Amino acid sequence: MTRKVRLLSGTTLITLAEALLLPTGFLTLTFLTRQLGTDGYGLFALSATLVIWIEWGLNSVFSRTTIKFVSQAKAPETIATVVLRAQLGCGVLAAMALILAAPAIASLLHEEALTPLLRLFALEIPLVNLAQAHQNILTGMGKFGARAAATAVRWIARLGLIVALVSLGLSIAGAILGSLAAMLADLLVCRCYIRPSLWQRSHFPLRALAGYALPLFMAAIALRVYAKLDLIAFKALGATAEQAGIYAVAQNLALFGGVMSPALAPVLIATVSELLSQGQVVNVKILSQAAMRVVWLHVPFAGVLIGAASELVRLLFGEPFLPAAPLFSLLLLATIGTVMMAVTSAVLVASDRPRWTAILAVPLPGIAIVGHGLLVPSLGALGAAVTTVGVSWLGAIAGMVAVYLRWKVLPPWRSVVRCCGTGVLGALLTHYWATPGLWLWLKLPVMAVGMVVLLWVSNEVSLEDKALLKQLIGRSH
Repeated sequence: MTRKVRLLSGTTLITLAEALLLPTGFLTLTFLTRQLGTDGYGLFALSATLVIWIEWGLNSVFSRTTIKFVSQAKAPETIATVVLRAQLGCGVLAAMALILAAPAIASLLHEEALTPLLRLFALEIPLVNLAQAHQNILTGMGKFGARAAATAVRWIARLGLIVALVSLGLSIAGAILGSLAAMLADLLVCRCYIRPSLWQRSHFPLRALAGYALPLFMAAIALRVYAKLDLIAFKALGATAEQAGIYAVAQNLALFGGVMSPALAPVLIATVSELLSQGQVVNVKILSQAAMRVVWLHVPFAGVLIGAASELVRLLFGEPFLPAAPLFSLLLLATIGTVMMAVTSAVLVASDRPRWTAILAVPLPGIAIVGHGLLVPSLGALGAAVTTVGVSWLGAIAGMVAVYLRWKVLPPWRSVVRCCGTGVLGALLTHYWATPGLWLWLKLPVMAVGMVVLLWVSNEVSLEDKALLKQLIGRSH
């Protein structure tokens, strides 16, 4: 029970911090779409997509490896030094490559205005990798509250800085500089808790990290390419900047469905790695099954957002962005599949099966390219979204099968049925309960509470769940 509480408390702290993405992200997105328009926001979204591919791809190479080794180390500072050097060095090289490749990328996407935007955004890559290295070290050391504090500062600072700089007339460049400065704030908060050195001598062998990092690098690149491939493929196959901007709005809204993923996966790796080092295999199986069940618990709340998709898009962005509503509904389901991939991958990494993650992830971009090539020419944006949903759940199912092969556990089938049924009911009720204007902000929390009640009365919330919640609440006082 103690390990479950640690997993739940750590995930809760980081999730609450990541959940600030919801209000700050909504406000940032609304502000930028209204200030930049569809064309301007489309350019910003394209440049941000390419840079985020690189940033999060590099972090994915190091994050899970760092967390696993730090959580098992007796002297984590030696590992921290090696990780900082490697991750910062990769970030600098990636930034230089993007600066040089910017004109070619802009030409490929038929938008010459992307060249200076990509070069400016490239300056963020080393800073992001340095900040994320600190966050991974904190997570491996079990300092979940410190990681949560840094994350919270980043999201709040990002909103304030972007609004301020764009309002000063800096337009798209102001949005990019605001994002860069927010990552600097994140790094400074991390340094308040830990100060690993770049320069001290370390005898920890880099080869030990590489044994995990190389297959995870392959998996990370594949997943990063897949994650935003729909927008890039849609634009490359003939979409205008305005159409790309509408699709990007749907894509960014859908990310809110995966707000727990950045919290659950790293905490799961740290906890499972520690349990395995102590030989507690039974608890590893219990936690792995519980983590997959948590992903299915996303479905009822996704149903509420799907039912309110048109109202939500109209209220936040206005009538010009209304075509984003059905795309948002599909991409939200894809996001839940992506969360399942993240969770199953975390279990496999912590369970000493890093190569399995590469085997599962590498085929996904190729499958997605084929899907986009077949569906986008005839269905346009809808084809890109349908392809993304199908590929994400193909990866999710493969991940669940892999966990079963490793530990002989699957998500409880009763939980899957209850969550899907509750999600469908929630979508229907939300759709047919029409609310004008700002009344939507009342309907959404009411429906969310309704989903909790339905899960409760259907016995999805078990006695063990209630005991865990009581123990978690007791630890917070």
